[in-house]
Amino acid sequence: MSRRRAALPEVSHHHLRKLEILNETGYDGRAIRSLVVRCLRFYGMHVRGAVRVVYSSVSRHHGCAALGSSPALSGLNMALSLPRDPAELDVGQFARVVRHEVLHWRGAQHADMTPDILYCQGPAPSWSAGVVLEHAEEEAVDPFAVRTQKLAHARSMLKRAETRVRRAETIAKRWKRRVQAAERAAARAFETAAPSVDVAADKGES
Repeated sequence: MSRRRAALPEVSHHHLRKLEILNETGYDGRAIRSLVVRCLRFYGMHVRGAVRVVYSSVSRHHGCAALGSSPALSGLNMALSLPRDPAELDVGQFARVVRHEVLHWRGAQHADMTPDILYCQGPAPSWSAGVVLEHAEEEAVDPFAVRTQKLAHARSMLKRAETRVRRAETIAKRWKRRVQAAERAAARAFETAAPSVDVAADKGES
């Protein structure tokens, strides 16, 4: 039996602005944020947290969440993953994963969840209706453009290095002149300060 949902404060736009979505995929970050925010609103939650979205290594939808920052999540609160192939994307399934993780964020354990919520099954949540999660098409890479860009970068770095060398040579010459001037000044000071020697006095009286 699931635990009765506790009454929590309403979600405000101010609090939702504290939610950070770190989208590392080609999927529309605004749609991902919309799903997470809708779920938070549905459960009456207001949070300050970071959600990282990455590509799944096993071509499916999954996630993990923790109350507070988690070392396992590299200091994040929640991590979600999406299939790299847009043909394998299921927005309803992704919404069910978001619901599961948001409830963990709220403090629920697996024992508190119904089977559908626990295993991310059943119909898509009502709050996810109308959300379209699109994936941007990757532009074809032009090998000539890549090589041209690398060449331009290399030339730029060479120019900067040569400028640094010339600047270093100028500074070295300046300090060399200062060292020579200091050496001459020290030599003159030594000659002036050296005591005079009375040769007759050293020989004694005859």
